Amino acid sequence: MQKGKSHNQGQSFESRYASGGVGDAVVEIHKALKASAFYPNNHPLRNDIVRRAYQLLIAAMGGKDLSLLVTRNGLASTGGDPPLQNTPAAKSLARELFAREIQQLSFLPQLSMKEFEDFLSLLTVDPQKILTDGGMEHILADRAIINIMTNEIDISAVFTKVTVTDTEGQEESQETGEVREGPLEFEFLPLDEMEDMEIDEVIDAMKKEGDDGRYARFAGTLLSKARALEAQGRFKELVPAALFLISQSSDTSRSRAQRECADAVFRAIAQGDIARHLLRQVEERECDSREIIYLILNRMGERAVGPAIQMLNGANNIHSRKALATALIRIGRPAVPSLTASLKDHRWYVVRGMLTILGEIRCTECIREVRSSIHHDDERVRKEAIRCLTKIGGPMVTEILVELLTDKNPSVQKQAIFSLGILKDERAVDPLMDVINRRDIFLKTLAIKKEALQAVGIIGAKRALPQLMKIAGKRRLFAKRRWEELKVGAIGAIGRIGDETSVDFLRKMGTRGGPVGEACNHALHSINGRDNQPG
Repeated sequence: MQKGKSHNQGQSFESRYASGGVGDAVVEIHKALKASAFYPNNHPLRNDIVRRAYQLLIAAMGGKDLSLLVTRNGLASTGGDPPLQNTPAAKSLARELFAREIQQLSFLPQLSMKEFEDFLSLLTVDPQKILTDGGMEHILADRAIINIMTNEIDISAVFTKVTVTDTEGQEESQETGEVREGPLEFEFLPLDEMEDMEIDEVIDAMKKEGDDGRYARFAGTLLSKARALEAQGRFKELVPAALFLISQSSDTSRSRAQRECADAVFRAIAQGDIARHLLRQVEERECDSREIIYLILNRMGERAVGPAIQMLNGANNIHSRKALATALIRIGRPAVPSLTASLKDHRWYVVRGMLTILGEIRCTECIREVRSSIHHDDERVRKEAIRCLTKIGGPMVTEILVELLTDKNPSVQKQAIFSLGILKDERAVDPLMDVINRRDIFLKTLAIKKEALQAVGIIGAKRALPQLMKIAGKRRLFAKRRWEELKVGAIGAIGRIGDETSVDFLRKMGTRGGPVGEACNHALHSINGRDNQPG
């Protein structure tokens, strides 16, 4: 925070904006978006505006989820009280979101400053490119922005971030850590007025009920009616009930007893065949409730994993495989044990599919199991295992990929080199330089060496510059054209690293003309461009 002599100098930002609401936060987010589009990265003014917007957003959330509905004409808070005023700033922000096909925007309380900045940067990208790259939901997941969600139904109403765990018949309370024996029991002794009620009428009654005892009786009635529908194969009618129970178990305005009661009924319903019904629904091309179904499957957790994997392995079209894989990705960590177990399947395409899903889940605990697939008999599986590990990331992954730099399969080597560039771990620089410096007079491995040069440039380690300049400056007698390509690659890496100490070298080399001289001029332009950026 910059120093000044205002009357607010002694107050924290949070205290000054404690009374600010969602409307104020929307205005500041709009300002931050404009600043992100106008000022270069790390510009002081841009940083201040973005930080102010983030802090006001967090203050407005008050430790709870915040969801905004988006239309062409403005925004609406799902909280609804007080109603959100559609100021010019709100309308302008809504247009930017709508252009990127964002119909609902949700922020979770764990939102970090970096996630907020990254999201603003995405909103400055051309809308068509966002759609071409798979849409905002896909991009957010790919960039590990987990506390901002788009086009989800009301998060605060239907999504529980902490679930009650079962351990040998015991359950631990989310709030107090108390352990109580066994599952909740329901009395199937409905009140007189419950006997002839339809399931939607029971749901309406539970919404209005404040007494824990009556609520539990309604819940027992709901469960008995749900089981009757299941027995008749009327699974479609169970979906609203499942969604309602998730909402109730997540509603902090309810008593703990009522939330646990709703959760227990949901888990009882989830034990049946509803998972298969939901999975068959998401397979349908015309399914218009896919996101809602994914949320229900997420809450079912491991109960839905077995059917999903079985149906995925038997799917005969790409649409079904994609929908079922997405279901497993949305279920997340509860699916990991079954996914890793499937890595032992004798069918290569099954193993590759499991690796793709594990890569999207990004679970660090499965690195050891994924590592075994790197030595699979099928090259397609090996390359997918590398991609999976790259998405997971971390020091252990770097070590595994470095080992593959000496693999006998050039295609696997190239995949490992490319992935090391993505990870940007400086510990990979020396092994990559070893690949580049391997003795090869006639440069039969030129493609691999060029890939390694590009990776070194992406990593951006300045300690590689002396070796890169040595490669670029050396004259060769054999295979001159190939060596010239290698020099151009080395100069490109120097330009990516962008250190001033290489400027004189590049100017001198630039006088040689030809492809090498042209590459030097391009590298100089790149370095000068970075040096001239404001801030």
